[in-house]
Amino acid sequence: MMRTHAIASIALIALVSGASVASAQSVSGVGVVESGSGAGETGVGRSNAIIGLGFGLSPDYEGSDVYKYGAVPFARFSYQEYQQYLQLGPNPGSRTYQARINVLPYEGIEMGPMIDYRPGRKHVGNKAVRSLPNVDNGYELGGFANYWLPLPGDVLQSIGLGFSGAADASGAYDGWWVQPALSYKVALGDGVSLNSRVFSDYANDDYMSTYFGIDANQAAKSGLKQKNADADFKDVGLTLGVNWQFADHWFTGASGTYERMLGDAASSPVTRNEGNKNQGFGGVYVGYKF
Repeated sequence: MMRTHAIASIALIALVSGASVASAQSVSGVGVVESGSGAGETGVGRSNAIIGLGFGLSPDYEGSDVYKYGAVPFARFSYQEYQQYLQLGPNPGSRTYQARINVLPYEGIEMGPMIDYRPGRKHVGNKAVRSLPNVDNGYELGGFANYWLPLPGDVLQSIGLGFSGAADASGAYDGWWVQPALSYKVALGDGVSLNSRVFSDYANDDYMSTYFGIDANQAAKSGLKQKNADADFKDVGLTLGVNWQFADHWFTGASGTYERMLGDAASSPVTRNEGNKNQGFGGVYVGYKF
């Protein structure tokens, strides 16, 4: 079952790109702009703006086996001659749309604040889950840090260590989450680059109880079993993506993410009985670099 949703693919594109591999002078120019990392080309004569649009599928709610489709924009604006940037795009695992600002001028090291938009859980396709209290759309405030380590060899490749986290600032769920991640990217030549990312999300009691907990009154109303959901790692995931710069200013690509729900997030009735602990995201995108 699928439903149309204006922001259905908020978490479908994990990796988007638009930097030129041919002009790269270091591993930061490998050609990948990752929504979870922000690594990409900057500097004199290099692209300082990327815009694009992705199309794809994502679960109806966290833990759902119903998928919806839609479109989501992404963008990156780099400050020429330096490494600072503003980046807009979705992040899998955290299931948010993020705006990040890198404030550090150092190549390979990124750190800064971010603000997230988190879609709520409303009007979902599953009748039992729909009878649970609505979770409003919200926004979060947080930060991120990444370190990119160049790898030896004739090809441009690097490994990235990343950490991000945010707390609800809108009253939607009054909790917080953190996400450690490990990324790898490599340029294959002819405008083609590959990228991958392993991540996991830890959420506190408020987050877990809001999205996966069911109290006695909610159980009686929905017919679902009562469930206490405590702070824990709620998932682990893997993203794989490919990007092709097919013209001087145009690029396209595809990305897919598999996510396995863990702990109380997996054993909650909203996942185990009404959804699926195996979650998937996927899509294609096209973009333009200035």
